[in-house]
Amino acid sequence: MSKRFLVLLLALVILSSVACSRNKNPTEPEKIDEFGLITKVGDTYFTNYTTPSGLGVNIGISDVFTNLVDGNTSNDPFIIDYRSAAYFATGHIKGAHNIALTSLMDKVDDGTIPKDKTILNICYTGQSASYATCVLNLLRYNAQNLLFGMCGVTTDSTIRGTSKWLSQVATDDYR
Repeated sequence: MSKRFLVLLLALVILSSVACSRNKNPTEPEKIDEFGLITKVGDTYFTNYTTPSGLGVNIGISDVFTNLVDGNTSNDPFIIDYRSAAYFATGHIKGAHNIALTSLMDKVDDGTIPKDKTILNICYTGQSASYATCVLNLLRYNAQNLLFGMCGVTTDSTIRGTSKWLSQVATDDYR
């Protein structure tokens, strides 16, 4: 799905909602409870916070490791690491692809990111990868976020790319 298609779809939704207004008095604009609308959509999204196939969106490193060493390569995820090339070169999960977050949509459009595999998104702490996970799931990919990013994988700050969590490495106990 291209960016242009998504923009066109959004424009059509907005136009149809304006054209189908139930306001009987054309001089008085219809009042919309924007906070209530956003809250309702957000509650629905986070209540059903799963991939399109029902997988949990956040996955811990121990579950990733178990999957990668189970002897079945057909279920291995397509791993995208959004950290800088320098930190990626210092250390990464075997088989990961180093992609800049800003080029995510280009990689979707050119077919680099496969639709038939689970996508595992990784960054420094899990924040940027969460954004990518959300976008990919909205595009109907099965995308997961590595819980706590590389901070949950190693204590080596040259690999993590951050000294934010010097004394604590996240574990699956924090899920």
